[in-house]
Amino acid sequence: MQQQTAVFSESPRAVIEALSAVLVERGELEAAAAREVSESAVAAFESERAAELSSESSELTRAELAALVPEDARRFVGDGGGRYVVSIAIEAADGATRVTVTPTLVAYVPGMEDPLGGRPLPSNGTLERAILAALAERLG
Repeated sequence: MQQQTAVFSESPRAVIEALSAVLVERGELEAAAAREVSESAVAAFESERAAELSSESSELTRAELAALVPEDARRFVGDGGGRYVVSIAIEAADGATRVTVTPTLVAYVPGMEDPLGGRPLPSNGTLERAILAALAERLG
């Protein structure tokens, strides 16, 4: 499973609020849920020094999914495309805030009965880097 990490000097609250906004802008979190998700993550961070946010499931076309997986895994991407969910861990890191983005990519497989709803695929890092870059830009 691919994951990318970045460290930000901003407070955990600022990072969490910015992450929620980034997920909304990218269509990965309903705007109506963003405030509740942010407040819940901030509360978790304040009590445990760590929190997690998750995106909603986002549908992908065949081409979109193929662009997110390594070349050797593209043969598993069918015409039905797939979907992804992103988990984002927020942790204290020596006076800073560490953010780790971990995607779950799934290719739809017709007729496959599986808890994931398809074949899990590795990430090539594109999705993770895009989220962290958007977060860095938003934090400015």
